[in-house]
Amino acid sequence: MVLLILFTFQRYGAYSIVLGYLAGYFLQVAVLGVQILVSLRVRYSLALVGSGEAFQNLRGTGAAQIIAVLSWQGVVIVERIIASFLPPGTLTALNYGFKILGTLSELLAGSVGTAALAVVSREGALRAENTARKTFQSMLAITVVMISPIMVFCLVLPRSIIRLVFERGNFTPGATALMSMVFFYYSLCLLLFATFRVLTFYLFAGHETGWFIRLCLLHYGLAVALDLLYVGALRLGPRGIPLAFLTSLAITLGFAFKRNLGGFRDMADRGTVEFAVKNLLASVLAGLAVWTLRAWVRPSETTVGNFLYLCELCGAGSVVFFGMLAATRALPISGLAAFSRRSGDL
Repeated sequence: MVLLILFTFQRYGAYSIVLGYLAGYFLQVAVLGVQILVSLRVRYSLALVGSGEAFQNLRGTGAAQIIAVLSWQGVVIVERIIASFLPPGTLTALNYGFKILGTLSELLAGSVGTAALAVVSREGALRAENTARKTFQSMLAITVVMISPIMVFCLVLPRSIIRLVFERGNFTPGATALMSMVFFYYSLCLLLFATFRVLTFYLFAGHETGWFIRLCLLHYGLAVALDLLYVGALRLGPRGIPLAFLTSLAITLGFAFKRNLGGFRDMADRGTVEFAVKNLLASVLAGLAVWTLRAWVRPSETTVGNFLYLCELCGAGSVVFFGMLAATRALPISGLAAFSRRSGDL
């Protein structure tokens, strides 16, 4: 996809991006199809047959995902309409800001959820609720540990990150300033968004698609209402949309905690509170370390220099963060090791 865009951009312009996506998806489907034909050498015929509990669960899961996707597209349309009344460049900044948020969440929380989905599904099928909740607790712990330092770096170094990724061509320093501001407020959502993502995996593993739809509709409905409140009534400008997303996530997860979905309230014991406090302390110290180094080390104007600058500061922050977790014995090593062994057995 990238090669096609690079070699055809001068001739087709923006259309080369569309062609690149089409070629990339077609190649993925072709490779998958060939692999299936090679691995499973049988005769294929088109037949739609389904019955039993497994088929009903699959149908319910598919319907829930379609409803959630369509609902989210409605939110996107409304937010783009609202953003069209804001200063030029806001639409682009919001689009890229949310894409970065979604990519980080999917890369970290999504990877943990995907790895643990089979484990939680098996434990749910065996009616081992206590074991499934412990696995869910381990999923959250791993996600929090991975997300926290990334969130700190995004909050402390938003401008340098945006400069490295976007500032070239027609992306001017003014666009970088707007994008950095939007990116900062979207970064505030990272931990809550990752938690919601992990909770989604747990609900699907337990075949609780009804609760998944309710949470999505609550989250999306609140997001639209708060968009109108923050941007329309309070005049917060471009930062109103990510703040509305943050608030709706907090309310939705608070509702999930009140309803004890996934055993949220059951996990709020002394050990979990201590882990949260230690993780927060490590995050604060990492942020202070990066902020202090930022005052001593000047960022470079070149792309390579800016990349090395980010590596230095983020590397130092990571050492402080994980060093603090190790010093306070915050990482549940035994629980994470057991979770890793169960995942490897499947």
